Amino acid sequence: GGGARYKERRGKRAADRGAAGKYNLTGTGRSGDSKDIFSACRIVCTEFSFARRRRVGYKVISPETVIIDAGASIGDGAVIYPNNYIGAGSAVGEGAVLYPNNIVENSYIGAGAQVTASVLRGARVGEGAQVGPFANLRRGAIVGENCRIGDFVELKNCVVGKNTKISHLAYVGDAEIGEDCNIGCGVVFCNYDGEKKSRTRVEKGCFIGSNAN
Repeated sequence: GGGARYKERRGKRAADRGAAGKYNLTGTGRSGDSKDIFSACRIVCTEFSFARRRRVGYKVISPETVIIDAGASIGDGAVIYPNNYIGAGSAVGEGAVLYPNNIVENSYIGAGAQVTASVLRGARVGEGAQVGPFANLRRGAIVGENCRIGDFVELKNCVVGKNTKISHLAYVGDAEIGEDCNIGCGVVFCNYDGEKKSRTRVEKGCFIGSNAN
């Protein structure tokens, strides 16, 4: 009856207080206490937040170092390593892996994709693609399925077809690259003449060697 429901509610409140009870939040008035209290409160709030998120089936490693905006969505089976920021409007697909040190803002990461130490702002990464480390995907960058976008690659307002590799040290802007292409080290898409930007198109299966402009 009513007594049983009252005991159940008391039990839930006591469980919620359990995490907070692990930390001393009272302080003693000394100057260093405010910093300690702030840190403890942050840990407690983070634990509560990720305790709720864990119910949906993805894994966050070192949650005290990870920020996931309430406006972001994470798919089941995804794994998020330390030092990741996932901003509002972002979506991480099922089974995707975010290795440490990514900034993801208003971007989509497809199922099974892997992103390492990179910045994504207004970008889309297809299923099974690999990005990073140290890649910069700017607004309008669309990376197809199973692509490889490697270290020190910058993409802007471009479409990269599936299975294409841009492995290192390249800039691709205002371009369309077909499927199964290879863009070599040091390639720069120079499509601005000082007055207007032109669109560059690379057909399917092309191979562009190193240091081409």
